[in-house]
Amino acid sequence: MISNLFFFFQILFASIIEFLGDASFKIYSRMHSHWALITGIISYILLIYMLIEILKYSNVMQMNIQWDALSVILETLFAYILFRETLSGYPQYIGFFMIITGLIVMNMGTHSYK
Repeated sequence: MISNLFFFFQILFASIIEFLGDASFKIYSRMHSHWALITGIISYILLIYMLIEILKYSNVMQMNIQWDALSVILETLFAYILFRETLSGYPQYIGFFMIITGLIVMNMGTHSYK
């Protein structure tokens, strides 16, 4: 049996790896830096490995919902801080806060960890 904290940190690490890949691909698409392309590819290979590891003790539904939500939150914050990107209106901000609320609700109750 794993702890909720261990699961959270696994999902957090996977989300950070995904952002590194996405940011690298953005840099590659704008500057054609081959290092950025290589970093993005390696990041996504590592992300696949992380997801396989997480699935050893979680089901697909639990892992995917948690990872998608945390990834949206982290990537939005990192994109704002590092790339100065913003959302384009209050409906998008409402949607962003709904994702945060959904992640909180998903962590209430029992989990199906092995």
